[in-house]
Amino acid sequence: AEELNIDLAARRNNHVVVARGEKQNVLAAVARLNQFLNGGDGHTVSKLIVSEQAVGAVIGKGGSRRMELEDKYGGVKIFIERDSGVITIRGEEQSVQECRMEILKIVSSVRIQESMPITPQQHVELSKPEVIRQLTSGIPVHVTLTEDSVSVRGIFTDARDAISLLKFHLTGEYETRVELDASQYATISASCRDPSHFNRMKESTSAQIDLDRSSSSIVIKGKRGNVKKAKVLLMGFLDFLLPSNFAHVKMPKAFQSTVASAASLADVSALSGASVVLDRDLNSIQIQSSDPEKVKEAAALVKAKMIEAEKLVYVLSIDHSESWIIPSIIGKGGQRINTMSKDTGCRFDVSKQELTVTITGEDEDSVTKAKAMIAAAMDKARRECVFVQLPSNSISAFIGKSGAHITQFAEEHSVEVERVRKEQSKIRITGNETAVSAANAAILEWIRVWQENNAEVSIPLDKSMIPAVLGKEGSVINALQKDYGCRIDVDRSASMITVRGGTLLNRNEVIKKVSDIVAEEQAMKEEREQKKQKDVEERAEKARAEEQNQDPAAIEVKPSEDSLDQRKDRTAEFASRPVGMTSQAQKGKSSKIAWGRKDSSEDAPLVGTAAGRNLFGLLASDDGDNTTLRSEMSIDSSTNGGDQLTEDGPVYVRSSSGFSVRV
Repeated sequence: AEELNIDLAARRNNHVVVARGEKQNVLAAVARLNQFLNGGDGHTVSKLIVSEQAVGAVIGKGGSRRMELEDKYGGVKIFIERDSGVITIRGEEQSVQECRMEILKIVSSVRIQESMPITPQQHVELSKPEVIRQLTSGIPVHVTLTEDSVSVRGIFTDARDAISLLKFHLTGEYETRVELDASQYATISASCRDPSHFNRMKESTSAQIDLDRSSSSIVIKGKRGNVKKAKVLLMGFLDFLLPSNFAHVKMPKAFQSTVASAASLADVSALSGASVVLDRDLNSIQIQSSDPEKVKEAAALVKAKMIEAEKLVYVLSIDHSESWIIPSIIGKGGQRINTMSKDTGCRFDVSKQELTVTITGEDEDSVTKAKAMIAAAMDKARRECVFVQLPSNSISAFIGKSGAHITQFAEEHSVEVERVRKEQSKIRITGNETAVSAANAAILEWIRVWQENNAEVSIPLDKSMIPAVLGKEGSVINALQKDYGCRIDVDRSASMITVRGGTLLNRNEVIKKVSDIVAEEQAMKEEREQKKQKDVEERAEKARAEEQNQDPAAIEVKPSEDSLDQRKDRTAEFASRPVGMTSQAQKGKSSKIAWGRKDSSEDAPLVGTAAGRNLFGLLASDDGDNTTLRSEMSIDSSTNGGDQLTEDGPVYVRSSSGFSVRV
């Protein structure tokens, strides 16, 4: 303000700086402020995110270390936000980069402790065996679990990665960051005014991607798999916008404890002037700088370290079929692997998930010795453990009743025998090398004898032949089983007959007998079919002959409707009076008249009851015209007693619905 003769006022609530004065001086002040905040014209701004403990190490007692850094790199200003852990360095570009490298060295040597509050349910989850160890596998941190929190102690970047993995396991959300320097962040921020860039990545990965101005970084959140996919897309986007500002060197997990250690990466960063960090999500070393030459130099240094490390690191991959060998390598309570580590001076890292053993040593000779010891341990484990595949239907016989046979076998051969959980027909034999070899030979001989005694022969069988093979109440098949000492099973659904047990000669003899029965039955069936066909042909021929010689006068003529009166008299088969009719004399009486019995009131006039009239209306009355087939009776309604029938004979009425009613 004094230099440019203007007034400057900072409005903290709005995060605004107000400049007043002559226009030329105000514009110059604005340019200087932008240079201070965002860099430019030889000045730069760099930001780091560190933990609270690392912030204290950078500040020093009473701010002494920060002042030392500012004096050492003249003109550099270091601003530290304790709450967010953001360290901002401003000044000339070269001085800022050198100051940044020294701060990274300080941070890389500081072991910090990060804590995270947890609920009782989360405490139960993390208390499960192997959960924490598996989550932090490959990360050099120490985790302490209490009732209400989980604490991680280690180098800042390692502790941060471990906390992210623990949070993901407990909440299902994983978070990671891509840190940028001020100029890179400004470029990315300007390009993201068009939201379509990030939106495409969000839609294709279902991860959340946001800019964090306070830390000059890009934050990615979501499920870990989605975050990894989004990170790959994001790095491609950054390479496009900032060509040659980024580089990625693939880093196998075996080298992460050496080449990618915090101290090693700090050395590379100090020598090259670029930012170098381990990206565990992509298993790579991420290198970035606004100066492409620094990026190239850092990448070359990392690759040189990897070549050197290959001489001191050996990774043994174990086939999935031999995953059982890992516990043998480790030994009871880790005794065997600890002994090998002590004898060779190498570090052994065993991963049950990835089925690898990583050996790291200080020189080639020690690594070579460790490789030989591992190979010998594996060879010994293979000789002391044998897997035998039993026939699937022999398991119950080998185990015996309540495990009697398998127990006896183990005791006789001084070995341990157990079934493999995931493969119930496979057994594992462990023990002394000599005893295991003898037990293996014995069980192979047992299998041979069992197969000989329980071998089976199957042949297809037509379903129509099954009754002949079985015989009446199974008599045929039972006789075969008794005579030849075999078990014979007939599968009706599969049309298959299976012969088991006995000697090979007897099984073949049974198959021959069954084939003979089938052949005989087939011949009889064909004979019956031929005879049946012959009878049909003879009957057809006889019918044709009779038809040709038949007398026309003998042809039956159906009677016409007029000859109905000539039919057999069947009136005695029916009731003497129509249903629903009663005589005037019997009206009101409850006595019943049996069919065929002469009623004393038979000559009395018949009166229709209400039920009879309803029945007649139901059967004979409809909207169409009724046809009277024959009428020799009439209904007289002139009497006071109700409807009466005259004795002129039965009346047949056919309704349009097809019913014929006799009244």
